Amino acid sequence: MQISRKTALWIFSSVSILIGAIFVISMLTLRHGFAILEERMVQKNISRVTETFSERIKQIEIQATDWSVWDDTYNFMEDRNQAFINSAFNDSMPDSLRLDAMLFLNSAGETLVCRISKDYQERFKTSEDFLKVLKKGLSDDYLSNRTGNKSGMMIESEDFLLLSSQPVFRSDNTGPPRGTIIFAKFLDTKELKFLGGLVKAGLMVRRSDSPKLSQGFAMAHKAFSDGAEDFVLPFDSTQVAGYCLLKDLSMKSDLILQVIVPREITRFGDQLRYIFIFSLIAVGALFGFLVYMPLEKEIRGRVLAEKKLQELNNRFEQVVECSREISGKLIKLAFIPISALRSKTVWDMTRKILSVKSIFMTCTPKMVAKSLKEFLWSFLLRKSFSEILRTRR
Repeated sequence: MQISRKTALWIFSSVSILIGAIFVISMLTLRHGFAILEERMVQKNISRVTETFSERIKQIEIQATDWSVWDDTYNFMEDRNQAFINSAFNDSMPDSLRLDAMLFLNSAGETLVCRISKDYQERFKTSEDFLKVLKKGLSDDYLSNRTGNKSGMMIESEDFLLLSSQPVFRSDNTGPPRGTIIFAKFLDTKELKFLGGLVKAGLMVRRSDSPKLSQGFAMAHKAFSDGAEDFVLPFDSTQVAGYCLLKDLSMKSDLILQVIVPREITRFGDQLRYIFIFSLIAVGALFGFLVYMPLEKEIRGRVLAEKKLQELNNRFEQVVECSREISGKLIKLAFIPISALRSKTVWDMTRKILSVKSIFMTCTPKMVAKSLKEFLWSFLLRKSFSEILRTRR
């Protein structure tokens, strides 16, 4: 494997490990943070839904109060004036007030007027049918209300009602009270859809003691049994469900409310996660490139320097060897007898010197100059010594 490939692989591995560690730590932190935010968001929606239920009950209470504190109603409870019924009531009155039942009872508990909405006319064909349902879930004190406002939720079997019971007084709120007015609205699928539309959430209610609770309701019921005030559970990948208990008129928490909202925070977290991944990859690639380029250049420079150094070392060894060979031959020439040198012509000397031409060609100019200089000095010294000896003779 080439050095450049090793460098690239090392940088890629290091950057990948770094990015992986940052990603894992960040995702664990972000996921935990988004889970907390999502739970808080669901709890906030649960609070909004319970407030909406309270406001709906308050609305029914206001409607019942408008009818109960009225001179015409007060007189009707005594004389049962048919003209009042003809002028104030019609079959579509409950529907126009978004109610399912309007019940007028006198002081003796007798039904004077009962109006049922179109959605429940088949089920409650007479006022007695509806009164039976109320008697199962309400006390006699509530049905014969003499003390004041009593509003809330009634739970009877699978019937869940939002209702208000008001005693009948004069318009100046004086008495004595003459009978009771009960306005009721069934908490059915239609009403839950209407209330859910107000808070942009899906709503569903189930009795806590129902034998056929779904998994989410069963888990919520267990959490409530352990003392939890609310419970949050992801419904699926796009929705999350929150659960809480609703109290009825007797202050019993027998009804579990399910609030389903979109997982907007999780969706935002997923988008942020993808952006974070792409950003990490881009930054990692840029970081790796910025590290790789100068490092690769440095490594290549060192490799080339080592190659040149090796070549110079080889040439130096050749020059040393060549210098030794030239020095040896020049020394032999320097010690040739004078007589031999005299008998030789200049051309012979030149021929002898040129015999080492091949050696000169393989050496550097400096080495050749140095060798020639040594040769000339040895030759001159040899000649001078010979002349001195001849003079003394």
